[in-house]
Order: sequence, then C-alpha cells, then structure tokens
Amino acid sequence: GDIGIRMSREKGKVYVSKRDVFFPENPFAVGDEILKINGQKYDRFDALNNAILFAKIGSTLSVTIRRSGAVKTLKVRVGERFGGGYMADTFLERFGLVFDETLRIAYIMNDSYAHKRGLQIGDRLLQIDGKRVESVEALARHISSKESPYSSILFDRNDFYFFFTIQ
Repeated sequence: GDIGIRMSREKGKVYVSKRDVFFPENPFAVGDEILKINGQKYDRFDALNNAILFAKIGSTLSVTIRRSGAVKTLKVRVGERFGGGYMADTFLERFGLVFDETLRIAYIMNDSYAHKRGLQIGDRLLQIDGKRVESVEALARHISSKESPYSSILFDRNDFYFFFTIQ
C-alpha cells in the first residue's frame, strides 16, 4: 500500500521526506515527524515502512504526526503503491511513466494515462511547471514540494518540443 509519502530516518526519528502531490487528498507535509500508525509506535524503520506497504488497499490508517511542534492524527486511505523499491519513485509512475537516469521515458505502462495520451519511450523530460529539471531526484523533489497536482511537463522528442499536462 501507499499513503502518498516517502520517509527518511534522522537521529532515531522518522520524517516525511517526499510527498506525492498526485496522491488523492494527501494530508501530509514534507518534514512531518511520523509518531504512530493506528496507535502503534514503531521502533524500527523497516517495521513502520512494512505497516504501510502491507496495509490493505482501500483501508484507512490513523497516522499520528508532529508538525511545527503540534501533534495531530491524520486519517488517510491506503492507495496502490507506484514506484519505490528499485524504481526512481518520481510519483509520475502513477501515470504510467518510468524514467531512466537521463530523464528519458524508459517504460510506459499499457493503458496508463501517459500511454493513452501518446507519450513514447525515449521522450525526454526537460521541464515541469516551467522549471528545468536536471535529474530524477530533482524531479521527485519538485513534485514533492508542489501544492497543486496540476502539472505542465515539457518533453523533447527528436527536437520536437511538446507539453504534457496532468490535472
């Protein structure tokens, strides 16, 4: 399962390091400290991650966080996990796009949003929302910091430049 975040550990604490702006009704913010899931505190990062990964898709998790010093409990519906593992995890995987390290489309999932709109393997991502993107990691950081899921992406296909819109 997926709850629209990627996490990192710092000094024994777990923080939201990336936020999937395309995840429906994502209540998290980058920097949130994850305290508990369904009332349970996890001492091991892998156990916390597994609690999310193996949660039933469509179920609701109560995630207790600390944000700006205040403790809050967020309710989030578990969605399908796209990306992660050995993939770059740009959050565009949910639209069928997988990039190589040069930001060229390496794979397009059949019947995906990207496939149905004519993107092709080899198309190279140049910009997102008017900002030049130089790496897969920079792409993921940009998406994570966005407020709106609307995105305009500039691609290059054999010196033909075109926009792809996600809304």
